[in-house]
Amino acid sequence: MAKKSMIQRELKRQKLVMKYATKRAALKEQIKHTTFLKEKLSLH
Repeated sequence: MAKKSMIQRELKRQKLVMKYATKRAALKEQIKHTTFLKEKLSLH
């Protein structure tokens, strides 16, 4: 039973990664192109 729950947990993690991949990539790109630390912190 524990193995099945671990498998389901990993599947859930992968779904979350796929769900937010585009948003995360966009935020990383914005952070990369900002110069000031305050701007970087205010983006997310």
